[in-house]
Amino acid sequence: MCLTVQSAVSSLASRTKLLDPNQLEQVESRLAVVQQRLTQIAEKKEVAEQTAKLNKVSELYDVVHKWEAVSDSLPHIVERLDALQQLHDQGTVQPLIVITKSLMWSYYA
Repeated sequence: MCLTVQSAVSSLASRTKLLDPNQLEQVESRLAVVQQRLTQIAEKKEVAEQTAKLNKVSELYDVVHKWEAVSDSLPHIVERLDALQQLHDQGTVQPLIVITKSLMWSYYA
């Protein structure tokens, strides 16, 4: 039991040292340094996040700007593709007739 009382007294003695004004000042100064570092880290993190967001916005702007030029010609391209589709649909039998006629004309000419 003496050992237990002795360890309790030792624990209380170490705790009372923490209440010493000099010790409290050291603890407060260390906490102030830690708080300052945490603030700096938070600011750096915020700057990094803002930079990442600005980079994404810049990339999106570049993509939109690139496609803006294409978007003006897109309706014309669609019209041409529709016209080509119609010609293709009409031309599945027609080429054979044209080739046959041209061969006949070249043979008789």
